[in-house]
Amino acid sequence: DPSYAEAYMKRAWLRRMMGRTQEAMLDFNAAMQINPFSEYIYDRRATLKMLATDYEGALEDINKAIFLAPLNNEFRDHRVEDLILLGDYESALADIDTLISRNYFPENQYEKKAIIAMLQPNLSLSKSYIDSALAVNPSSSIAYDIRGVIFLKERALDQAIESFSKAIALNPNFALAHYNRSVAYRYMGNPKQASNDLDKAVQVSHDISQVYFMRAVVKKELGDLTGALLDYDKALVIDSAYNEALFNKAFTLKLMGDYGSALVHANEITKLEPEDPANWNLKGNIHLMFGDH
Repeated sequence: DPSYAEAYMKRAWLRRMMGRTQEAMLDFNAAMQINPFSEYIYDRRATLKMLATDYEGALEDINKAIFLAPLNNEFRDHRVEDLILLGDYESALADIDTLISRNYFPENQYEKKAIIAMLQPNLSLSKSYIDSALAVNPSSSIAYDIRGVIFLKERALDQAIESFSKAIALNPNFALAHYNRSVAYRYMGNPKQASNDLDKAVQVSHDISQVYFMRAVVKKELGDLTGALLDYDKALVIDSAYNEALFNKAFTLKLMGDYGSALVHANEITKLEPEDPANWNLKGNIHLMFGDH
């Protein structure tokens, strides 16, 4: 049945889960042509656009979904996430207040308020929102993780680790909390503990490029250049536009004495970011290794 919109939508969602973004978008577009009044297709396509960093396009789709189903709290919640990514904090807060008034997962809404306050930045206000979230749900691992990030920004490292550890105790498979705690351990000069947390984060989730990047940084600090190179590659497989990982890969190859490969990647990063002086400095240093003064 070529006009079966729901089948297109389900196949699109499966392809999205497999990382086949372009094929998923084609399926969502086909479903939309068949059923242009489905709020669920608009919402799902918006999620895909957010993953593709098309936040304006996502907002357009979410607004259409909400227009078709104004009382659907889930759609409004998705719009909050998109508005935060767009930096439209005032509109995001208005939607959050609406969701709190509807008693829609209020602890999650306070957590989002805390994130917005942290981004503005207003760390004291962010802490008060986290207190509100924990008053609603004292077992929220996300709230403890956000509180840890606040302490991390304040360089209160012991308190940050305590908060991240609480989040992990509540949810041992919380990859982001393991990653955040690794950052705190690294700031404390404890790369081995950081490495343990990053290994756990990778075991739990295989698709977070920042985790592989940070583990590569820690491996380099521990003297494992080969392991660092492998992790930079994994980060770039997940996010081909991760320019910092590309820069670090070129730098690591230089340290390993593979100047030819290092120069290839240095040429690539200077083309991608021609205004960054660090990229040209790296390229110049690699030419120096060849004696190409």
